[in-house]
Amino acid sequence: GGNPQQLVLMGHSAGGHLVGLLGADPERVIKAGGQRWAGTVALDSGAMDVPGIMQWPHLPLYDDAFGKNPAAWEAVSPLHQLTPQATPFLLVCSSQRAASCPHHQRFARQLQSLGGTATVREEALTHAAINDTLGLPGAYTQAVDDFIHQVLGYAR
Repeated sequence: GGNPQQLVLMGHSAGGHLVGLLGADPERVIKAGGQRWAGTVALDSGAMDVPGIMQWPHLPLYDDAFGKNPAAWEAVSPLHQLTPQATPFLLVCSSQRAASCPHHQRFARQLQSLGGTATVREEALTHAAINDTLGLPGAYTQAVDDFIHQVLGYAR
């Protein structure tokens, strides 16, 4: 009985990849019987551009997750699944990880070029701290809260 227009998907790390993939093309959810939601928050996903990651030296965990078949990588890459119907995005990335923010910025630019809305927020936090500190008082939590209020249409 919930209202999907009052729902924001949020995930960290691998969860950020998964909500990114869904938010990039909400038709996947709609075709499965779901409904469109208000927005998506990806917290330091390591896999917004799967082919980009897989073509360069990377952690073995990516091979476990995405396999070694280049033909399959685009299908699981939020960047490569972006559609004009994508939800609004807030992409939080760790400026302490060399590849994190450039991948999030590329995703945001691509979504914006399709007419969508995306904001990248760089945080000088570790990958774990991106998750651990959300909810604590401060500018980072306030920015996430502001995004949620904005996409839900709540006045501040």
